[in-house]
Amino acid sequence: MFLLSLNSFAEECAPITEVRWLLKEVEETHPQLLFKRLQLDQQKAKEYEARKIINPELEHFSVWGREFEPKTVYMNETRLWFTLQLANKRKGRIDEWEKNLSLQKYEEVLLKQALLKDLWLNFFRLHQIHEEVKIKTKIISKLEVILSQFEKRKALSPDQSMEKQIIKMVVDNFELSGSFLKKEELSIFEFLKEVTGYQCQIKKISAQEDTIKWPKVKSFEDIENHEMILSKLASFELNLIKSSSILAEKKAIPDIRLAPVFQNYQTGDQNVYTAGVSFVFPLAIFDRNQSERFGTTYQKAWAEKKVELSRTKESQRLIFSTEKYKSGLSVLREVELIENSLSRFESVETWFKQGKISISNIVEFCRQLDEIMKNYHHGESLLMNDLLEVYELKGIINTDTLTKLI
Repeated sequence: MFLLSLNSFAEECAPITEVRWLLKEVEETHPQLLFKRLQLDQQKAKEYEARKIINPELEHFSVWGREFEPKTVYMNETRLWFTLQLANKRKGRIDEWEKNLSLQKYEEVLLKQALLKDLWLNFFRLHQIHEEVKIKTKIISKLEVILSQFEKRKALSPDQSMEKQIIKMVVDNFELSGSFLKKEELSIFEFLKEVTGYQCQIKKISAQEDTIKWPKVKSFEDIENHEMILSKLASFELNLIKSSSILAEKKAIPDIRLAPVFQNYQTGDQNVYTAGVSFVFPLAIFDRNQSERFGTTYQKAWAEKKVELSRTKESQRLIFSTEKYKSGLSVLREVELIENSLSRFESVETWFKQGKISISNIVEFCRQLDEIMKNYHHGESLLMNDLLEVYELKGIINTDTLTKLI
């Protein structure tokens, strides 16, 4: 049975992992989301507490003994207490519960966005690592051809020996940095396995080698958003505090306890039955729930201010991130410089053999190409962060939006 389950597990996992599958699995099985959904279930379970009607209480007592005559006297009294929740407190509790549930549902949406953003940035880094490794591998292959040319010579002058050693050092340096990239790639794969519940052995991503399709600013400026995420979150919090404030005001009016009363008096042949009503109504003279009422009043004032500040802050952040993305698009032009340089590097071993290029120029070319590639990827990472910041503010980070970038 265990072997069968292992075989079925292996069949479900493709040798190349799909990006869409990764995103979907994070949305469904990420540990943080599962914990958040547990909190949501706990909040849903509180509906019974919010909607509860206080149980009636049955009160009874019996006494007996001798009074003024030798006969035994029996007295019984029964009351059925009902608690009447005045000021519609039950509706107030239900409204507070509903507002709390709405807030937690929206927090789940925001958490899902944050997790998808984190996953996408890791995938994007894999894309960059693939590009860096590809370029380093191409450079190493060309330099190794030049090294082989040195090896073919029967004797080397001191200057040629130094040139050979310099080339070897460059190759070793590229191989060392390439091994660091491989380790970084393995760490990201391990992270991806963890956030998808270790369902598959992730060793390669389907779109890892694809070109990123950077959207134009116009494409997301036209997306309508009536309220962005932080101000919307502040609005949910304000609604909850308003409900709590209303409920606190309702609690200032105490509940009344009302009971029909049935009495029985028996002495000798005499048996008397009486009925009436009893009630308990606390007088709200000293305690009118002042602490909770004042506390929610201050919270409400702050929450209203937070909504206002969130809207101002978010609009400024959106403008700032959009402008950064717009200006950062210029970094994409550097990829043409890298591609053109690589195409020129194709003939480097022929030029060296013909004596048309010196070792110093080859080394400087490799150093500059490596440097510009690092700077390009750094700028590209900043650009992706700016784009995701805009998407996050507008609340549109989801599987479909992200997969459109590849």
